[in-house]
Amino acid sequence: MGKSSKKLVDSAPPPEFVVVGLEFSGKTLLCRHLERSCQIANAKKKAATPPSLNATTVPSVGVELLDLSHRGRALPIREVGGCMQPLWPKYIAASAALIFVVDTSSAEGCSAAVTELLDVLRQTRGKRVLLFLNKRDASSALPEETVKLLFDLDALEAALAGRLSVVAGSALTGDGLTAVLDFCADCVVEMEEAEKEAKLAEEAAKVRAANREKEEAQTKRDMAAAEKAKAADEAAAAAAAGAIAAPSAEPPESSKKRGWGRK
Repeated sequence: MGKSSKKLVDSAPPPEFVVVGLEFSGKTLLCRHLERSCQIANAKKKAATPPSLNATTVPSVGVELLDLSHRGRALPIREVGGCMQPLWPKYIAASAALIFVVDTSSAEGCSAAVTELLDVLRQTRGKRVLLFLNKRDASSALPEETVKLLFDLDALEAALAGRLSVVAGSALTGDGLTAVLDFCADCVVEMEEAEKEAKLAEEAAKVRAANREKEEAQTKRDMAAAEKAKAADEAAAAAAAGAIAAPSAEPPESSKKRGWGRK
């Protein structure tokens, strides 16, 4: 009692980025290193010592969500384990964009990833996709030209019409991680601009609708006034015509002079 209450409006949560890939592709280490990169950036601002990178990983079981930030944008990144492929479509559908991680140090793993990537791309429904060619630092890494031919990258990029971005790097050394964070931040900026344009278009549509209603109302008033004026003119014309056609009660003046009616 006596206290003013404020209406709390929950802001929409930032869009999520989903990280998927086959087992042992390096998803966990990539996410861990992305998190450390953001921590390093924040530590520099605060003159603090960033945490060290733990490069020891085990195959992911389940889902892990990291709340990162880059270029002033919140970037929630959700890693979905390779053993959870049946649930990938669910997380992909709810995501803003997709990061697909490939182990390019193994010909077998790389070939299997091609099939999975094509299946995943059918689920993206217009979303942007980042293909992260991981483990380029490994001594057994496939030649760049071989990877390019395996994935048929030229045809794939052409088919996706700008939706596909390709980054070659290493989750271990950190090579290519800035490009991954930039990809996510760019996606957020694009969505913000699209949302802003949609709001402007909605406001413009409301203004046009309001103006159209005003014009229609004014047209109706003008038509009603015209009908009223027409009715008034017709009534006046009818009255005038009636007055002209009415017979006179007095006999003509000539009949008085001639003495009509005398015996």
